[in-house]
Amino acid sequence: MHQPPSHSLLFSFLSSIAILGIATEYAAGTGLEQAYQSAKGSALGNAVIATIDDVSAIHHNPAGLAKLTDFEFQSQTLVLTGRTRYRGDLGSFKNEPITPIVGSLFLGGRIADGLGIGLGITAPHGLKAEYDRNIPNSSLGYDGSLEHIRYALGFGWQATPTLAIGGSIYYAHDDLENSLGFFPGDQWRYSGTGDGWGWSAGLQWQPREGHHFALTYRSGMTIETSGSTTYTGSTFSPFPSATSEASTAFPYPDQFLIGYAIEVNRWLFEVNVQHTEWDRVRTITRNEASPVFPLLPVSSVQNWNNSQFYSFGATYQWKKDIELRFGYLHGTQSVPDRASSPLLTDSPYHAVSVGIGVERGDWEFDASVIANWRETQNISTSPVNAGISNNGQYKTRSVAFHFGVTRHF
Repeated sequence: MHQPPSHSLLFSFLSSIAILGIATEYAAGTGLEQAYQSAKGSALGNAVIATIDDVSAIHHNPAGLAKLTDFEFQSQTLVLTGRTRYRGDLGSFKNEPITPIVGSLFLGGRIADGLGIGLGITAPHGLKAEYDRNIPNSSLGYDGSLEHIRYALGFGWQATPTLAIGGSIYYAHDDLENSLGFFPGDQWRYSGTGDGWGWSAGLQWQPREGHHFALTYRSGMTIETSGSTTYTGSTFSPFPSATSEASTAFPYPDQFLIGYAIEVNRWLFEVNVQHTEWDRVRTITRNEASPVFPLLPVSSVQNWNNSQFYSFGATYQWKKDIELRFGYLHGTQSVPDRASSPLLTDSPYHAVSVGIGVERGDWEFDASVIANWRETQNISTSPVNAGISNNGQYKTRSVAFHFGVTRHF
């Protein structure tokens, strides 16, 4: 799945294979996306934009803020476990076991009839990956992390009895680190930070009782991180240790979502489709004041593909204050085989989830369990970097546990 603050970003971008890898094996989607931002959403395969009516709407669909009836504070915690295994030309190895914990916070409420506002802190992209320093293809990256945090302010307005609209603006901050190795014991490492701005808009439309339609748009942005690259030589390296100022930019994608939900007795069924413009990631360029390691290319061709999420969720109102939830999510591949590396693997993604929601007075408790797996990625077109090919087979399996607590005021 995804691990807020995790996936690798630098050599998949700066070299011809993987400068961005941040444990995509944990990502809840293709590319660098961490799709799960609320326990309710993850239990439903993230199919929620047509019916979301709590403060997490600031992320899912800001129009849902119009449905708030009081002020509420929501805390979300996502715990991830899983591994990626490689078998191929280089033998076999697996990534280091890590159990990332990702959090989201939301605060909002109604300020007038049909008008709600919200604040949100989320980590919709990023994550972390780590391998033993001595893996055969360490020149493609063996340790990397990307923390992409967004701070959003939004509103929702019930424009007519059947139509709600909303929007948000958000500030994003990136922390990026990436390590590569070329000779036994050496290390090339980039560390940088950067900022950017984006916005979202959405609507919810209920033309007749029991039927819900929705649209959501999230803008793309380009964040340039600036920092330094450091090369630490070793006895086996012909290059001296050095440090230099450096920067690199990464374009985050536009996203378009459409959803439909229908109520049938005690059941609520919803389907969402998300289209993500990952084809913005074409070529990644490294700008460095003075090259500290001459073997690293200045730019790399990535040519990522647009991808889709197909989500299905079902909610059963078991008791007045207890909901049972079920979901399925499928994501298509966005990172092509030629741009893959140990830090950044990508293949069609599947997730099956179950969850529960319980209300107790001014408190709500949500929990979900998500089983995630990627289809086996068979790479046979990897370019050679420093004499190392990435051809082989990658398999990823993971399980996530999501918990949410909401307090009404």
